[in-house]
Parts: sequence; C-alpha cells; structure tokens
Amino acid sequence: QGLINVGAEFGTTIHAFLQHYDYRNMPSVESPLKELKQRKLFSEGECKSVMGFRKELEAFLKSDVAKRIGAADEVLRELPFSIGVCGRELGYHSDDIVVIQVLREKDGYPIIDYKTNRSKNYAKLKEHYGKQMDFYKRALLECIGITDVHECLLCFIRTGVTISL
Repeated sequence: QGLINVGAEFGTTIHAFLQHYDYRNMPSVESPLKELKQRKLFSEGECKSVMGFRKELEAFLKSDVAKRIGAADEVLRELPFSIGVCGRELGYHSDDIVVIQVLREKDGYPIIDYKTNRSKNYAKLKEHYGKQMDFYKRALLECIGITDVHECLLCFIRTGVTISL
C-alpha cells in the first residue's frame, strides 16, 4: 500500500507540474518550478521530486508530443468530470476523475495522458489504461459535447515511449 501511494503521489506531482507548464515557450524545468514554489503551489519536497525526474521531463518536453501540445489551437487541462463511474473502478486512488489533457486541433481532439510507470510491458499497460481512455472519451462527449476525439496518447515519461490507443 505504501509503495502504491508513493508512486501515485509522484505521478500526481509530475501531472501538476505539466499542468502548469508553458508548452508554447518551452522553458527549462527549473524556471516554471521556481515560479510554482514562489506561488506556494509546490512544496520543497514536490520541487525535489520534479528535479529528481528532470532528465526524463526534459526529454519529454523535447518530444513531438510536447511540440504538438505547444502548437495546438487550444489546450484543455485537468478537466474534472463525473459520469456515474467511481474513480476507483478506473484504477484511481480516489473517486475524483480528471481528463489530463485535451488538444483542439484542426482535425479533432486528441487526449493526452502522462504516465510515470516503471513497467515496460506496454501491451499490459495499453490494456490497463485503455479502459481509462474510453471513459475519458465518454466523459468528453457526455459532459462537454466533444464528439471528434480522434486519438488517445499515453506518454510514458520515464521511458520516453508514447503509445497511441
């Protein structure tokens, strides 16, 4: 249980950092992290967690996916939703469900979710997170009216691998 919570907390910290990251200007990791700490949005411990993961984050921030986020017409981040499904059913550690990132592009809406898993068994991870992405698509349709989700991407930041579902 303790390891799961530590992993979930770490993933939540990385998600929070990327939620506030300016993909259009693409600063180094240190610059936005310093601002988050000054604004008291991040604790010293959270800053240390992000800095300990800096190499992996910087590799992701140079990726085609990060460039695509910066070039999107609109970026919808951390959208909370409720569609009568318990968050625990989707593998969350609470009942709160949040669609991580949705881009508005000329040809539709891709969903992007960040993962910090250590596992490299991508077939199993794809199966595990596929249900989650299906619920994200359903939530966007039922709660916001977005009908043209044309892609779901899982970005495994630790390993630099992106999987399209």
